[in-house]
Amino acid sequence: MVIVILGILAAIAVPRFIDLRSDAEKATAKGVAGAIVSSASMLHAQYVLKSSDYSLGTTAGAANQIVANANISGGPQVLSANTALSVVAGGATNSSSLITLTVGSNPYTLILTLNDTLGPKVTYNF
Repeated sequence: MVIVILGILAAIAVPRFIDLRSDAEKATAKGVAGAIVSSASMLHAQYVLKSSDYSLGTTAGAANQIVANANISGGPQVLSANTALSVVAGGATNSSSLITLTVGSNPYTLILTLNDTLGPKVTYNF
């Protein structure tokens, strides 16, 4: 009887735990995206208060204020952004960039939009 009960529990529990890794990776990717948007929001607040420019470079290795100020380190890596984004004092810039980051071995993409009046916004593609 105990073996039957354990078998039923295993049949129910195993499928739920199999997909936990992909859920955890997606949550990590969303956390990194949140750090990027948080950093961009702080830079946008400086832009509003002091009229100071801010930007996102085209690669993780480039001069890249938003990613650098997000203090991302460890496992997740920002691979690239396909478009350099910037908000410049005195000149309205409303543009989007597709950012690719990797968590574990899986790439995730998100779209970061910088708007000179509304601030940064992120859209997840996962």
